[in-house]
Amino acid sequence: MIEVYKMRIESLESMKFNSQQVIETYRTYRDPNPLFLLQQKELIVNEEIGIAKTIGDIIETYVDYLSAAGNLNQRPYKNYLIKP
Repeated sequence: MIEVYKMRIESLESMKFNSQQVIETYRTYRDPNPLFLLQQKELIVNEEIGIAKTIGDIIETYVDYLSAAGNLNQRPYKNYLIKP
């Protein structure tokens, strides 16, 4: 399942990079259309939102797993979301 999330994040990051390249290339034109640039920036923001949602999904799935395994209620309490 992590591989699916990883592929999703990589895909969104690739799309974001491509959108940034389009903006940089388009800005070199003599009279760039501001509406087109704004639409490209909107795509970048939407891709960043998609990345954040995917990371949130990963954390939520991990917490659900910990809960199902009974690790969240064990004493002493341990923060599983930080690196050891």
